[in-house]
Amino acid sequence: MKASDGSGYIRTRYPDAEGAWQNSHYHISTYETYIVQSGRILFAELQDGKALIKELTENEVITVKPGVHHNVFVTPNTDLHTVKHGATQVNDWHTSVELDRLLVEQATGK
Repeated sequence: MKASDGSGYIRTRYPDAEGAWQNSHYHISTYETYIVQSGRILFAELQDGKALIKELTENEVITVKPGVHHNVFVTPNTDLHTVKHGATQVNDWHTSVELDRLLVEQATGK
């Protein structure tokens, strides 16, 4: 569900799937709040040139400020709510090549 001003709501569920990283990104003016209804996610953020990963479980919430490069790994059978809010703009989604690279390096040990 996406409004014309760029705000919106997404519900993600990966039933019986392997789980997956989404695409690393950041927003210029949009806040993004992740709410774990059930299951767990890994939340990654780029901080001082490093990928910091934090696990969130049922009923935990994290809000990402504008300008923070981030990504989410949704594990199997997780219900995740994502809310885009604040001073939203249309098309305020920008790829974070650096965070994607760091996450691949961590996963492969290279």
